[in-house]
Amino acid sequence: MSSLKNPPTLAAVTSAALLLTGCQKEEITVYRVPKVPPGAGDAGGVNPSLPAGHPATGAAPAAARPHAHWGKLPPGWSEAPAAGSRAATFNIAGTGGQRAEAAVIAFPGMGGTDLQFVNLWRDQLGLAPLTEAELPKLVQPVSIAGADGKLFDITGATKSGSEPAAERIIVALQKQDGVSWFIKLTGPTALVEAQ
Repeated sequence: MSSLKNPPTLAAVTSAALLLTGCQKEEITVYRVPKVPPGAGDAGGVNPSLPAGHPATGAAPAAARPHAHWGKLPPGWSEAPAAGSRAATFNIAGTGGQRAEAAVIAFPGMGGTDLQFVNLWRDQLGLAPLTEAELPKLVQPVSIAGADGKLFDITGATKSGSEPAAERIIVALQKQDGVSWFIKLTGPTALVEAQ
């Protein structure tokens, strides 16, 4: 009787044959692709595999962050780098080491209500949220660069009955061309008032 007719032997021989044929050493293949400079060979953003007349498929240009341009700054003000949604940031030095910050913030397509904004700023000062009925006492209509805007003035809670309030936030808001512009001044009450 042949040993290949024995099921355990047949299984062992078949497994060994599969292992030996499956363990062939594969060669590693390295491909070198030349770097194509931007705009070279891309037919001006037209993909040659697309039908004639198809719009260009190049990457969309990155949205530019709005930047506010300033002339001469008030005494004690210095410009800081703008980041994120800020078009400008200013540090304000006061007496006795007090510091405040002015920020120009642009939010394209920004939703939200005045009440939501006010309650966000009140939260930053450690104050309880307002109701819609309480909101009008904090909103003043203003003209900003000849356009209608709103001014919000929020003062933090006093430390004690005789001391001035710890912090104050004044925000001017104007919506223009689908962009909500916030000019926000934050700092110790006396320093904010002096601005």
